[in-house]
Amino acid sequence: MTTNLKCAYCNCEVNLGEKSKEHVFPKGLGGDDTCMNCVCAKCNNSFSNIEGQLLQNSIVGLMRSAEGVKGRSKNKARPASLKHQTFYFDEENKIVYEAGVYSGLKSYIRPQFIKIGDNIYIEGDLQKEREIFEKMFKNWKSEKNLIMVTKFHQNQKEEKSYDSVKFYLRGNKYVANKIEPSKKAEQLTDEEVTHYSLMKHHDKFKEHFQPRIYLDDSDYNNLKLNVRSRNLEEGIQFVIDLLNYCNQEGASFRSYSEKKRANPGIFALTKFDEAMVRRALVKIGLNALMYYYPETQYNSLLKPAKDFVLKGTSRIGFVFDTKSSIADTRQDTHLVLFHQSENGLYIRMRLFGGHFNCQFLIEGLQLPLKQGEFSVLEVDFKKEKQKHYTQQEFILKIIEGSNECLPPVSGMN
Repeated sequence: MTTNLKCAYCNCEVNLGEKSKEHVFPKGLGGDDTCMNCVCAKCNNSFSNIEGQLLQNSIVGLMRSAEGVKGRSKNKARPASLKHQTFYFDEENKIVYEAGVYSGLKSYIRPQFIKIGDNIYIEGDLQKEREIFEKMFKNWKSEKNLIMVTKFHQNQKEEKSYDSVKFYLRGNKYVANKIEPSKKAEQLTDEEVTHYSLMKHHDKFKEHFQPRIYLDDSDYNNLKLNVRSRNLEEGIQFVIDLLNYCNQEGASFRSYSEKKRANPGIFALTKFDEAMVRRALVKIGLNALMYYYPETQYNSLLKPAKDFVLKGTSRIGFVFDTKSSIADTRQDTHLVLFHQSENGLYIRMRLFGGHFNCQFLIEGLQLPLKQGEFSVLEVDFKKEKQKHYTQQEFILKIIEGSNECLPPVSGMN
């Protein structure tokens, strides 16, 4: 059912029947299920890209993992996982494995077929995950079109296509042909795999790096098979070797690392798009503002900040900030502060007890607050609860919390 409700970001009509509910504070940072219905499905989908950079690739993602914030993850074994390119280096055997990092910065070996010397082995810390991985590989192998995506393209009309390699049997041996970028990315199926080359940031592994196909479980609701190698040609040859081996009668895989791995080392590449991280942070602040002060939703003074979120355009005075005493509350909370000033409204965010701070200004915007006053959205990311406080309520809360820590006075009940 279409309503006359307009999207607060792009001004398009919002169809409440679509997936248009936008969380006021991200579930991935421990927010609750409070949603706003003034965001259209298109904007909601676009926000997933910029928010992913913040929650899974940036320093905020590292903090999130260290604190064990689960968010929407249904992966009970690997909550709060990171999307960082992460490797486990077995120093003794000089082997580089695909690894992952999750709650509390714990590490694990992802399920993978990996070439070591002239042989191919299967690795992975959990039997259940290896079984999922093997099933996905068998499903891909049973497909008539064995496709490996090698490169994605996007034109000015935001239409996506991709280069790929197709594997097929010639006689009793597999071979590969490169395919021109004629298919649209929307035609991809879940069974197709994607190739990634070893990034230059990890050149120190190049000597020991062997090709592999592994289970990308960074999004447990959307598991994928990826191939990684030092270059595309090496990756293609590895897939051919793997398919030919699987085509042999009685083919089976064993683990190379059945013995205990010695001298482990985990190396994570923290590489992210800072511009997208800034846009995601501004979006969080705007969502909170528009929800707790709904009269601001369509205020024209918010347009520069909204354009910044949608397109990265406009200058809004965004800065990464230092720790502030007002934010020195419990370590298991985030704060979004709305601080009224003579110049307009400052929106200040204090994440993870004030260990990550930023702010931006909505010039000229006046809330029903006196100059110098503030209100606060407090998010308890451990309990996944959030509440908006007036300045007086918040100060009383801090005082009461401090009193709870004091010893009882002698002679008092």
